[in-house]
Amino acid sequence: MSSCRTCLSLPRDDARAAAELWTSLAPDSSIDHVVELEGQGDPVLIDLTIAGTSYQILGAGGMGEPTMATSFSLTVPDQESLDRFWDGLLTAGGAELECAWIRDPYGFFWQVVPQVFVDATGDPDPAVRQAAVETIWTQRRVDAAAVERAVEAARG
Repeated sequence: MSSCRTCLSLPRDDARAAAELWTSLAPDSSIDHVVELEGQGDPVLIDLTIAGTSYQILGAGGMGEPTMATSFSLTVPDQESLDRFWDGLLTAGGAELECAWIRDPYGFFWQVVPQVFVDATGDPDPAVRQAAVETIWTQRRVDAAAVERAVEAARG
């Protein structure tokens, strides 16, 4: 059987902390398997699930810095879930960026949006899609209620 997952390179001493942070904040997440080499201390490989998607962390470091060209895109059910995840990354040392982007303390970029935004961007009405997208362009952390208001106004 074949499978494919994204492998993320981190300094070995950050690998476990990153896995623990990400899985503690995102629903349906877990650390599934840890490979440690005798006498090495920190893990070499960590298999984990974030919001139902499998990833692997390679604790090697020195493989380059993360960029916005590759990011996590996390959809959460509501504002409360969004705030919990966002605040958790900020508390751990993350930094807010424009348009629903946040950089975590390990340098990885996350786009965190509520389900109402995803639903609106899939709406058959182009005015609804545009209203949703233009609403988050003016925000750092997405305000789900503002997206809902913009969608309702676009629907007339």
